[in-house]
Amino acid sequence: MKTQCGRVTLCLCLSVLAGVSLWLAACVHAMGSGSRAGEDGNVVILQKEDSGREVDIKSGDVIQIELSGSGGTGYWWYVTTLDKTRAELVSEETKPVPSDKKLVGGPTRGVWRFKAKEPGRTELIMKYYRVWEGPEKAEGQFSVILNIK
Repeated sequence: MKTQCGRVTLCLCLSVLAGVSLWLAACVHAMGSGSRAGEDGNVVILQKEDSGREVDIKSGDVIQIELSGSGGTGYWWYVTTLDKTRAELVSEETKPVPSDKKLVGGPTRGVWRFKAKEPGRTELIMKYYRVWEGPEKAEGQFSVILNIK
């Protein structure tokens, strides 16, 4: 009787622990979601195919740029043009691109978040190059014109 009661208590404790863990994981996922509104505004997500676009946003909105690259080759995306009075870089992170293969130096996705500040029109340019070769030898470019209201 004693061991059966102990097993039931252990199972109950493990069930509660699993439930709390799932709830915490859901909270963390919701906090990191790029589709929610920012503190002061909306989040606009842009990718490589959006290069060359004009985007209308409001002061306080967040512009999230997601670009793929191959960090193992030495190439990466760097901000080369940004009017810091109109927009500021607030975060930058790198994530592995999901793949069936575990490749060392494989493809990665960079995520940059900029916050719109002062109203006006400005261009944001990022170039894909090896830092030791410089932006003049860039292999790719991403640009967007921000119309901040």
